[in-house]
Amino acid sequence: MRTGTPTLRRLAVFLAVSLAALALALAIVEIAVRMLGLAGDAKLIDVTADRSVYTRSTNPILGFELKADYRDPDADLVSSFPYTNAHGQRDVERTFEKAPGIRRIIMLGASVVEGIGIRDLDDMISRRLEKLYDDGRTQVLNFGVSAYCTRAKVELLRVKGMRFDPDLVLLLFTENDFNNFNHEAFRLGSPVRRPFLVDELFIRWHTFRALCTRLNLFYFGAQIDPVTWNRKAIGDNNVVEGLALLASLSEQHEFDPMIAVWPHFEDEHIIDPHAMPDRPDELIVERLAAMHAIPVFRISHAFATHWAAHGKSFSPRRRYTVGDRLHPSVEGCRLAAEALKGAIDDLEALRASARRRARSSSPDTAAVDAARTRGSRTPDYSRVYVNTANTLYAQGKVDEAIHRYRQALRIKPYLAEAHNNLGVALKSQGRLDEAIEHYHQALTSEPNFAQAHNNLGTALAARGDMAGAVEHFRRAVAIKPDYESARRNLVLARRRLNQER
Repeated sequence: MRTGTPTLRRLAVFLAVSLAALALALAIVEIAVRMLGLAGDAKLIDVTADRSVYTRSTNPILGFELKADYRDPDADLVSSFPYTNAHGQRDVERTFEKAPGIRRIIMLGASVVEGIGIRDLDDMISRRLEKLYDDGRTQVLNFGVSAYCTRAKVELLRVKGMRFDPDLVLLLFTENDFNNFNHEAFRLGSPVRRPFLVDELFIRWHTFRALCTRLNLFYFGAQIDPVTWNRKAIGDNNVVEGLALLASLSEQHEFDPMIAVWPHFEDEHIIDPHAMPDRPDELIVERLAAMHAIPVFRISHAFATHWAAHGKSFSPRRRYTVGDRLHPSVEGCRLAAEALKGAIDDLEALRASARRRARSSSPDTAAVDAARTRGSRTPDYSRVYVNTANTLYAQGKVDEAIHRYRQALRIKPYLAEAHNNLGVALKSQGRLDEAIEHYHQALTSEPNFAQAHNNLGTALAARGDMAGAVEHFRRAVAIKPDYESARRNLVLARRRLNQER
């Protein structure tokens, strides 16, 4: 017994010295991390979008997804929608099992398919397309998630869509598909529940924070810098990789793949995005799809035909979109659905054309290089800052909102929405001259920004410039005839101007 006591004492001394050395080493590392600023800000998020329809995904290629069983009767149709189904789709309820005799079409896409600006599910492209098949034997499932690039769209198909056993997968390709990241617009929290102790360690222990951020431990890295996390997973040529995966899945699961190219709508033009540098008549995505014999259909032809039939007497931007040149209006959804049905009904001819265009087993290096060049755009957080500021302003935190708007403008000095909203915040503090300056800057960037015209008119009226106010209210109404606030302001401003005379 006595011989064991010195051994235990030596062991105790060794452990004590080791723990002391470890504590000293950790203290030294902690001091170094703090002095070098390697840990970053302990404040994870200024405003989490709890009411947002989006939630952080544990899949780095997706980055975020739609929440399942989401409801918001006051949805703003950008960060929130009235309804999602049990599977987290902006669609009616669906079952995994497919009844005999039913044909299923999965529509992959980003915000165009998701239906930004559209309130009623039945007005969206996918639902309109399904209703065009009046025999009730065709289902069109909406798999649209805002800001997804091609690789993310196909990843969603892989991890979620294949359980629905599709017969046809229709990928709606837009001008933003070449971005090698999913552009986040809202601050989202962690995709997992973390123990309280872990969050406390993150806040108080800089070394732990630095490790968590860089190694994405407990998904802190994904929460703090989601775009970098997402971009690393997606790679540097997402369309090339996404279409290769789509072709592979179609062979493995025996469904027909198809790509529909969504155009860009201007006031005087309807444009198909991203032509080959040396062949303006060919699109990059058409050449990439030809590598896998995937049929491609340009929706622009249907819109151009409709526009020409009406003598080109209106602006495609105003009539076919919600005004932003990209997202379809209710009429735009209707025309798109009709065009897509025609293409699907003519799928055999499209397949034959795709087979004729199919290239050899060697890659189309010119198209691959063109896609990589298009995808070299660097992501920024301007949209996140603007939406964070909007939330802060709504909460009455005006100074913090102003700070975030200015952060957005440091990244994108000509971002019209940031200038406009900053003007609103400044005006609420009585800083009228500064507000007017930012309204002017918003209109310099976007002359047809109806809300900025209305806000500038209100500010000019407050300063006593009724003639200037009338002019901007008039322009707001001319741009957006159903803008009730601007119409009301125009009537009041004209009345005051007449009284002054």
